[in-house]
Amino acid sequence: MKESPDVAAAVRRFYEAFVNQRRSEMTDLLVDDDALLLIGSNDAWVRDRALVLGQLSNESQKLAPRLVEDGIVAYELGNVGWAADRPTMFLPNGFRAKFRITCVLCRDAERWRIVQSHLSVAVPDEDLFTEHLAGAP
Repeated sequence: MKESPDVAAAVRRFYEAFVNQRRSEMTDLLVDDDALLLIGSNDAWVRDRALVLGQLSNESQKLAPRLVEDGIVAYELGNVGWAADRPTMFLPNGFRAKFRITCVLCRDAERWRIVQSHLSVAVPDEDLFTEHLAGAP
């Protein structure tokens, strides 16, 4: 395993394509395969590529966000790469949210492409346990 500036650059390109509403670039950065899976907050579990691209484009247009990465950590082994980051999203209305994202990528002949990603809103552990697990049996 080795650190991978190329995998980090692919994730960064995806951020930029999302923020700048460049659907064709987002399309190029997602695998065109049944293995594609994007997991989000609020029980989002999406495997349909067209649906993923539609949702990403719609969210980008509605939100007009700015994403600031927090030091993407990225590695590769052969044609498989993975990355993690804690970006902050800033909206024009002043709202900001800290996210956590992990991605698995594969390299084809042309580029690194995202196969699987998990994005969630960062919640302090004590809040998670206090709010959600307090009444668990």
